[in-house]
Amino acid sequence: MHGKLFAHTLLAALCVSTLAARARAQGDALMPFIEGRTTRVVDGDTIVINNAATGQPVRVRLVGTDAPEPSQPAGAESRRRLESLVGVGVLRVEFKFTDRYGQVLGRVYRDGEDINHAQLAGGMAWFRTALINELSAEDRRLFEQTEREARAARRGLWKENAPVAPWDFRRAHKISEDPRDEPPPAAPATRPTKRPPPVRRKKPLTTKAQRTRRMS
Repeated sequence: MHGKLFAHTLLAALCVSTLAARARAQGDALMPFIEGRTTRVVDGDTIVINNAATGQPVRVRLVGTDAPEPSQPAGAESRRRLESLVGVGVLRVEFKFTDRYGQVLGRVYRDGEDINHAQLAGGMAWFRTALINELSAEDRRLFEQTEREARAARRGLWKENAPVAPWDFRRAHKISEDPRDEPPPAAPATRPTKRPPPVRRKKPLTTKAQRTRRMS
């Protein structure tokens, strides 16, 4: 099931990467976008949405951010924060690039709120880009300044004295960034079925005459 889901995600990513290539050729005026609802929050910088136009899952990395790994301090908190930000509403993902794994490198918006920026402002991710032109010069300055402000205010992961950057953590623990190497998502917990209490059979009532005959 995990492999099948990844195959669908990769196929959808190939389609959106074609749109991204056209946008780069024609300029940012035709910035492609995807709209849909979140089906899974992988960690503090990655989500899977259901593309409303195609019905296919699309894996999205929040461009300009790198959140702690789930096994790092603040990793679970970062994921929960992203879950609360994306919610259950319709998201808009604007993008120009896909990465080497087929993931969309997107700017995620919900009701006009910039989710990427919100993660940085809350101290739930580092500012980081894999490609020099992932963001405009203006947005790079904004994201860098936002991270500095979160550090100074000791918000989120910056409460620690010396938090380990996720790229250093991955290198030290040999953690792959390839989605195909991830374990499948855990199945939702199910409550054990309660058995009905045993039915107690009542003894038939007997008359005094019947009891006397039994004793005789």
